[in-house]
Amino acid sequence: MNPLEKASKLLACVACHGSLQLHDDALQCEACQGLYRIIEGNIIVFSAVELSGNLLEKTMYGPEYDELIDQVAAAQGVSQKDTVALDFGCGSSLEVFTLANEDKMEIVFGLDYDLAPLQIVSRAAKKKGYDNIFLVQFDRDDIPFQAEVFDLVTSHQAFEHVPRPDLVINELTTKMKPGTIMRADFPNGHSVGELLRELFHRVNRSRNPHISMISLQRAKDYFSRAGLEVEGFDATYALRGPLVYFIEGFVLRFLFRKHKIYSVRNIYRKSFWFRWLGKIDSCVSRLFPQLGQAFVFVLRKPHASPEI
Repeated sequence: MNPLEKASKLLACVACHGSLQLHDDALQCEACQGLYRIIEGNIIVFSAVELSGNLLEKTMYGPEYDELIDQVAAAQGVSQKDTVALDFGCGSSLEVFTLANEDKMEIVFGLDYDLAPLQIVSRAAKKKGYDNIFLVQFDRDDIPFQAEVFDLVTSHQAFEHVPRPDLVINELTTKMKPGTIMRADFPNGHSVGELLRELFHRVNRSRNPHISMISLQRAKDYFSRAGLEVEGFDATYALRGPLVYFIEGFVLRFLFRKHKIYSVRNIYRKSFWFRWLGKIDSCVSRLFPQLGQAFVFVLRKPHASPEI
């Protein structure tokens, strides 16, 4: 069984949750006969509604992303047998290649609502010969996979982009095998940085893509109700977060053209005062996690309690 055939058996129909069968350039539900397209060989598009451009986050998808991904996707990962991972809200991040290379997953799924970054990752995966990375476009709360299929789940800066993070976390938990680890990070919805982000979008008359403001206590409640156990936690950028948002979100965007922001930002982050502030920042974030700009969680789905 090739990787695409195996991947198709892990997916579920969005209409009836039935199993899908691979047919050339499409997947067909065995129960309701619904069809789902496969684009460019490894991008599976589930969304039946074309998302309008003004609803998508205006990030800098461009040549820089292709070059950065090209560096990370330099070597084919050595897969372990029967291990499946999901990067929820993958965008054009590098995490899918980390899962394939460092975590050595046999099948890696990237799930996102925006097709543009998925196409960037798809080009890099095909260029480097990966046949175990599959990108899925989807824009609903119910995750389109069979129950208990994932051995590892990651989510980087994604929960704040969905209307109901609690529903998504519950759904992800049902797709995780008992004992599976979830690595998740997201911005503190009550931080100064998020207030500055909202101010920027109001001044710019644009839509803030962060539609869910998640506080530390709210995050803990979401994970607890989903039955996930917290194995590790960290809060970051209590001090640097507001400065980063002010300098990068306001100063750099107004003073420099988009293609120059990356180089200017790298110089800024290598400066002495930025590194010095980081040392103080670590102490403040540790003592007062509620002030952190971002939260990082390591969670585990517990094994079922043995019946007595």
